[in-house]
Amino acid sequence: MVTDSSYCKKRASFLELDRLKFKDRDRLDDQFVFWRSAKDKFMVSQQWDIRQRQYMGSRYDAREGAFDWDLQMGLHDRGAKTIMKHEYKNFRATGVAFSPEENENHEAPNRSLSSSKVMGDGRGDKNAYRGYWVGKKV
Repeated sequence: MVTDSSYCKKRASFLELDRLKFKDRDRLDDQFVFWRSAKDKFMVSQQWDIRQRQYMGSRYDAREGAFDWDLQMGLHDRGAKTIMKHEYKNFRATGVAFSPEENENHEAPNRSLSSSKVMGDGRGDKNAYRGYWVGKKV
């Protein structure tokens, strides 16, 4: 629907996608196709690791120390003393903010949080990665 404007006007006349660039339409279409397809592998832990590597850069190898620094200097200094060290480190390492109850079954990941991003590998090659790309690098 995103790449076919006549079909989009028939099905969803409230959407105005004509002003988007073609590459943006293609990205939207790719994302919607990914959400609909259940056969695509959705490796959440691998995507979280890619996001962490991209966000932290050279600090990735010392991520435990970086997590501790962010907690102590960023959150505890601003008054958020109730955040426990082991819970925060687990969140930063895995992306899981709240542990589910033992008897609950949370096996299906939320595919709507994933998107694709083209990144350089430092040698001039660019690859598309699927992951969690939230926020901006500070």
